[in-house]
Amino acid sequence: MAEYGLTPEEVLYLAAVTGADTFYGVPDMLSGLSDQELKLKVVEIESGLNERGYLEEDFDGNKSITPELIGIIDLCGKCERFLCFERERIGEPQHSRIYFLKENNACKMEYQGGRYVFSETDFPGIRKEIKQEMPLRETEKKKEGAFTLPYEMLEKASTLIKRGSVRKGEDLMEEEGAPAYMSQVVSGGILSKADFYSLLFMDLRREEDPGCSIQCLQGDMLIAVDYEIKDDEGYVQFSIVDREDLLKKVEIGFEMIDCTQEEAFC
Repeated sequence: MAEYGLTPEEVLYLAAVTGADTFYGVPDMLSGLSDQELKLKVVEIESGLNERGYLEEDFDGNKSITPELIGIIDLCGKCERFLCFERERIGEPQHSRIYFLKENNACKMEYQGGRYVFSETDFPGIRKEIKQEMPLRETEKKKEGAFTLPYEMLEKASTLIKRGSVRKGEDLMEEEGAPAYMSQVVSGGILSKADFYSLLFMDLRREEDPGCSIQCLQGDMLIAVDYEIKDDEGYVQFSIVDREDLLKKVEIGFEMIDCTQEEAFC
């Protein structure tokens, strides 16, 4: 299976060639450049693509991109559905990738060492990879519990914890109603001492409820992380969840991006 490694600028250049208005997951590295700077950047991008055999130029100066690569970028830039997956395990570097889907076709974009690596895949392959990447282990069983923090309060606790005042940060969460054992898992997540998983399923064809977001921390127990807005203020809720219930939510997300019947996404 062919793989294509591209810089952010190269991705945006190729997306512009295909006429895509947006490209999810890639920061805009070209806005703010003057016309002269942009022209120089395009020359640099085309030179880099040419060196790797991704772009060819004939005797008349006409440029063409490798058909397979331009097809991948076109699919990603004009996708109907996508799945964004992030995973950060203790002692391992963060893994981040997006799966783009359009009709029955799919591509994977994975961030690796400053480049975005693209390859073709399919929906069964996506399901298999995610299940392998999320081997959520059984955790300690405790009574159900949940607590909610205003986002600003969580940022304050996070700042204290990152600066070494772990106990003060946990105390702040506990003053807001967090059980001690849960505040410890949350502080572990802040310090990268707990595993973190995040999935965002999006069906861009849906006018209502287009997305499904799942985030969780796994220390001695499994904690789901949910966000909500009330009275224009953001809140974060942490709640103990059962492993099987969490995986059922993941399956619901898969069903969302796998649906192909029009009546399913009006």
